Amino acid sequence: MTSLRVSAFVLLGFALSCADEIPAEPHFDGPTGMAVLQPDVGGPFTEPVAFVANSRSGRITPLDLKHGRLLSDDLASSFMRASYLPTGSDRILGELAVYAPDEATITLFVADKASGTLLEVPYVIGFDQEPIEVEATVGEVVFVDADGSGDTATLDGLTVRTGYTTTEDWSISYDGEQWWVEGTASGDQSVRAGFDTAYHTDDRELEFTIVGTATVGDRFEVSTDSGIVTHEIGGTVLALAMSPDQTALAASLYDTASGEASLVVLNPADGAVLGSVSLPEGASPYRMHWSADGQLFVSDTALPNVYELRLDTSDVSGSEISIYSTDGPSFDVAAITTDAFSHLAVAPVGASRVDLYDLSTGERIAVNAFSGGSHGLDLGSPVTGIGALPIASRVPQENEWGAQLETHAIAVSLFKGELVLMDAETGCLVQHEEGPYSYGSSTDSYVFTDVGSASDPYINTDDVEGQAVVVNECAGVAVDQTWDIRFDEIEQAWHVEGSRSGEQASFASEDERYVSDEGDISFLILSGASPSTDGDTFSVTVDDGVMRFSGDLDRSGDSDVYLELPGDPVGFWYDAGSTGGGWDQLDRRAWVLWPLTNSDAVARGRVETGIVEIIWE
Repeated sequence: MTSLRVSAFVLLGFALSCADEIPAEPHFDGPTGMAVLQPDVGGPFTEPVAFVANSRSGRITPLDLKHGRLLSDDLASSFMRASYLPTGSDRILGELAVYAPDEATITLFVADKASGTLLEVPYVIGFDQEPIEVEATVGEVVFVDADGSGDTATLDGLTVRTGYTTTEDWSISYDGEQWWVEGTASGDQSVRAGFDTAYHTDDRELEFTIVGTATVGDRFEVSTDSGIVTHEIGGTVLALAMSPDQTALAASLYDTASGEASLVVLNPADGAVLGSVSLPEGASPYRMHWSADGQLFVSDTALPNVYELRLDTSDVSGSEISIYSTDGPSFDVAAITTDAFSHLAVAPVGASRVDLYDLSTGERIAVNAFSGGSHGLDLGSPVTGIGALPIASRVPQENEWGAQLETHAIAVSLFKGELVLMDAETGCLVQHEEGPYSYGSSTDSYVFTDVGSASDPYINTDDVEGQAVVVNECAGVAVDQTWDIRFDEIEQAWHVEGSRSGEQASFASEDERYVSDEGDISFLILSGASPSTDGDTFSVTVDDGVMRFSGDLDRSGDSDVYLELPGDPVGFWYDAGSTGGGWDQLDRRAWVLWPLTNSDAVARGRVETGIVEIIWE
């Protein structure tokens, strides 16, 4: 990267322009698709930036990820936020991919579900001491005298606004009393125009004053342009994935007319379709993930397959395909390969878990040996998306010397408004500082209730874990609940029942170590000098130890922000500390970016702490 590249500056969210007095507005309206541009990929920025597509406003919002604010891209006015990238308020934006083949180009590709097309949205088109952006322009205004009566009218003071005006055709029609304003991408405007009165469209795409005379049916026709190109590529775009080398854009499609799904590959340099991938009959490709070595993994919502593609852009249909059999259809995938392992995470359709596969064998990995199967852990809520973190990350869990562990992780977004991290090697969830543990009260590791004659059994404290009731160290196996261990004189054994796991199939016998059905907990009840009697009960509470990103920003135990309908997470990193050859050690930090569609917000969570540090609204 050259020394000419500029840093992403910041701006308070309400500042739009020094001269324009426009009311504050939300920066997000149904955020859905996101893409992160790391500085080592391309573009003019030295820090990672993100682009967020809003499904209800038709805008794309740029974010400065390191500073936690809206992006600024103007060196002369570093307090100013960058312009929105508008596509038209009638559009329904979905998945988004970023194309930055060099240091002076950033182009976005975004799905428009309203029209079933793919939009190519230019952002940075050059660099001259600072980024050069596309500016909105307006074409020639045509007045149509529909009845030939000789009326004449003009649009005085016609103004377009970069960041609000998009590529579309406008029609301004007179009904005899007022003017109806409609754009092909922005739709029918809620306010009508009149003669000799300053007017602006709903989102200020156009501003003008109509002067002159007109009769019913007369109209103005005018086109505006922000450089957007619309691509018809054979169906509605369900998901997009840009290759790491920026040479191929994969798109999964659904054709509403034929009811068929397909996977196509485009050349991002011009948006041309290079070809369609030959998948098994009945396949329904959905979300995808490019591995660092250039392999494309594709989920299938219809067949129990995941596809690994080595794309040949000169002959897409002849690309090499490996098929992994899965437990059922899936909707999202993420792959991580290291020197120690090569694993694939798969999110099954309609499930509350993420399964882990060994890519070298194609076999599922048994996360919990006690469960009798090789499924992933039950996460307690439907999964809405997964995303592999691009670098190994420090996590709160510590090793025996008190140093933070470092792991490769996969972010898992849950419908209930939480995000957890899964260790890509083991399938266990990343722990908070304490990890899974048990407790009975503030003063003891369990509570014993003696019923009937005096009894004095006790639970032995484990020498290794230091706990009376040992919780499975794979975070996510055990769940938050209370366990009651009750003596039955007839069985001469102890019933074990969890408030969420229910009655266990096996009984616990005194002086023999017991393990619950799913391996959640284990303990050893030692008989005392006085025998146990019917109804005697040990009670213990388990904390699952899982690190969670949630709306509890201050970790008080109460949610500060309601995170509603979370979407597909994206991992990113940036360097903190000295980068100029100083003595300070460079600190490379991993983060998760998380869209919250119905909360109209985007969250940034720090992997090292498990805390949501920033929420953009």
